[in-house]
Amino acid sequence: MAEPSNSDTVAEHDKTPSKPVATKPAAPVKASPLQKSFLERRKARETAGAAAAGTMSGAKKSGASASAKRDGAAESASISGRVDLQKSAVGREVRRAGADQGRIRQVGLRILAGVALVAVIAAAVLFGVGKHQYDRKNELRAEYSSFAQQVTVNLTTLTPSNVGQLQKTLLEQTSGYAKQQMEQAVKQTVELVKQGQLSTKTTVLSTAVTRADADRGSAIMVFGWTSKPNDPKQEMAVETYRWRVDMTRINGQLKLTNFEWVW
Repeated sequence: MAEPSNSDTVAEHDKTPSKPVATKPAAPVKASPLQKSFLERRKARETAGAAAAGTMSGAKKSGASASAKRDGAAESASISGRVDLQKSAVGREVRRAGADQGRIRQVGLRILAGVALVAVIAAAVLFGVGKHQYDRKNELRAEYSSFAQQVTVNLTTLTPSNVGQLQKTLLEQTSGYAKQQMEQAVKQTVELVKQGQLSTKTTVLSTAVTRADADRGSAIMVFGWTSKPNDPKQEMAVETYRWRVDMTRINGQLKLTNFEWVW
């Protein structure tokens, strides 16, 4: 019988279950007093460091908060200052604008007052000039009307008592064409009046001045003329005439310079 080999013996040995080996717990290591002191100091330092870190963190937070508050207050103050400055600037602009408007209004009122004053003065001057011209025109009209009536009556009213004044009237109150025509027209009538055979009388019925300049004037007249013979057997003649007389101021004196019968 063959003996088992070593390899077989090993194989069988490996097939046999192995028992677990029990491990003993390690015995606690006791710290020495020196180690304990070292550990306690390190723990204290860590605790103090943590406390300091907490304090610093709190201080930083407080500082940051305070700084933030200060920054916020400064910003608020700056904003408030800018707002106040803007309000002040706006107020100054408003006041300046109000003052400018007030000055402009005052200047405008002064200008309007000046314009109104000038207008009043101009109106017064124009009124005065116009009134003076109107009054002067009326004076000239009255002068020409009065002279036309006077010269007409003087030349056409003849009686034995005034016939001698006719030549004087012609010389003083007539000139030019009117003088020549009147001398020829009244020659025969003057002879009859001088002989006591006739009397004439003129009554002015109306006068209208058609021109009234400083040196020249014209008027249209309507007058009634009567011729009464001294012989009762002869009838009295009554006529109405209408003529235009022209007057000229010569050396400051009005004269009848032309007449024209108007039918």
